[in-house]
Amino acid sequence: MSASDAQGDAPDGGDPLRYATEYHAPVLSHDVQARLVTDPSGRYVDATLGGGGHARALLDVLDPEGVVLGIDRDPDALATARDRLADAREDGRFRTVRGTFGRVRELLEAEAFVPVDGVLFDLGVSSHQIDDPERGFSFR
Repeated sequence: MSASDAQGDAPDGGDPLRYATEYHAPVLSHDVQARLVTDPSGRYVDATLGGGGHARALLDVLDPEGVVLGIDRDPDALATARDRLADAREDGRFRTVRGTFGRVRELLEAEAFVPVDGVLFDLGVSSHQIDDPERGFSFR
């Protein structure tokens, strides 16, 4: 889906790519906000954090008590998301943990982040992983 296909997908009806990062452009951010968030004060997991675009979208519709835990196996992605969401980290609304989405239950228990109100898995290929041969997942 292109950005033009997703016009109006941002929560305010504006630019759907406002949550885009070098890792991913979450063009379905409004759908994630509208369908995943059932309790604005709840606890949510972005199990495929990447650059933090979906986590930012979730945080934007949560109350000050709402919290997002981001999971990613890539230390560069975690660092990018931590920097991007520093405001939410400082007020305790955003946390990260390094790991894979296949171990989500184990990671949530280890982080004492249970129960949760919703978990997002954005399963797909990140162009960030493909574009850089040093990332270990590339083609020519």
